[in-house]
Amino acid sequence: LASDQRNTLVLGFGPLAAEQVAAAAIHTDHTIAVQIDLAGDIDPSNNQASTIISIPNAPLRLAASVASDDLLRKADTTCRDKVTLQGSGEAMQQVDLYVNAASNIQLQIDPNGRLADVLLTHLPAGRNLVWIDYAGGAVLSPRDATSGQAVRLAVDTTLPVDPITLLLTDSQGRQYHPPTLSWARGDSASDRWQLRPGETYIISIHACVDDPNLVARLFMDDALLSSLRDEDGDGLFTGSFTYQPPAQAAASGSGNTPGQVRLLVKTGSVEQSFDAEVMAQEQGIVRDADTNQPLAAAGVTALVANNAAGHSAITTIESSEPETQATDADGAFGFTVADGTYRLDVTRSGYQPYRSGDILVMNGALAADISLAPAIAEAANHVVYITATGFEPAVVNAEPGDVVMWVNADLSEHATVSASWDSGLLDMGASYKVRLADIGTFDYRDGENGLLVGTIVVEETLGGSDDMQSIFLPLVSN
Repeated sequence: LASDQRNTLVLGFGPLAAEQVAAAAIHTDHTIAVQIDLAGDIDPSNNQASTIISIPNAPLRLAASVASDDLLRKADTTCRDKVTLQGSGEAMQQVDLYVNAASNIQLQIDPNGRLADVLLTHLPAGRNLVWIDYAGGAVLSPRDATSGQAVRLAVDTTLPVDPITLLLTDSQGRQYHPPTLSWARGDSASDRWQLRPGETYIISIHACVDDPNLVARLFMDDALLSSLRDEDGDGLFTGSFTYQPPAQAAASGSGNTPGQVRLLVKTGSVEQSFDAEVMAQEQGIVRDADTNQPLAAAGVTALVANNAAGHSAITTIESSEPETQATDADGAFGFTVADGTYRLDVTRSGYQPYRSGDILVMNGALAADISLAPAIAEAANHVVYITATGFEPAVVNAEPGDVVMWVNADLSEHATVSASWDSGLLDMGASYKVRLADIGTFDYRDGENGLLVGTIVVEETLGGSDDMQSIFLPLVSN
């Protein structure tokens, strides 16, 4: 380092090649100390630094399952007093299972980090809150809408059909289970179905009663959509329908006006109806950042927040859809997920990857409009390092056509954002390039810390054109 020059050294834990470490050793605090020795340094008093790194247990996830499909449930009604639970967490750790704030069941997560096929019986009638927590730890509140470690179940043994078995399958074989918690008797709230306009669905649901004359019909806004039948007598009633948004939504150009869907079930002389809202699934669009044209065949991966452990791809606990979707011809995509905090990873050949910031989902729809910047093959004329304290250098002087590359040199995520570009979140070591075409001054900021700012000044250099050249001759005198 030259006099008054600074640089950054980043240290972190990497994978162990051939060693196994006991879980008890991993989940303790680790103190990391660093000392720099430099020949000729006359003041070594500022050559040391240390920090404490804590590695938390993996976040807990819990959901209910049924035998008829592989999708997991988070908020549902059932006609039975027992349910099968699936979950995940830190391998080989003990967890307590709570039912309505009471816990007398302890479970162990298997070596693969899974809780598999836990049968919970004798659930009381009415609303039930079921959750898990690490044994001996402070009990976290699972009542937060973003908590993945809780399941809400309503038990009503008088129902003619079992709402938790409701299943929608589209023309591509994708399965979707709408929440049915409000189907419990006496609940005035309304669940919401999110469907793709113009898509044809097969709807199925299991009966709770042995009645060969049971009649089930599906209506939307009082119009009959489908009659469900049990053709082979196995208790599974099926039908099909094509979803079209309500006429008022189409007329207004908005796909977000909800309609009303109703399943009408008649057994003997008793007729019961189960209602929900239905609306077009929210869509995000992936576009070219330069042309604003939609991009087909971009890969969009949904990531779920794992508390202090970061983010990972969604599983069947969060959604019945694949973790990655390809955008359609219009650049559109959309996920139906459990409420929570998510991010989106977007990639496409010929473009720089993009990761969004946190997206809080409260209505079951995960979507956002995203612009991808074309990839730049040329080497950078200027490199800016993003550190915990700011951009280095904070000011760059460049010429038109120059390429600037930002590199994240910090353990934390950062982003470079201006009116002209948005890198998305960059992990440690990740980079992003911009080609500067226009003359001017461009201010930008860190997308994760608005107090960290930088500036790029783009201007022509002297000698760039004939009318700017000057010739200096010596003075000659006799």
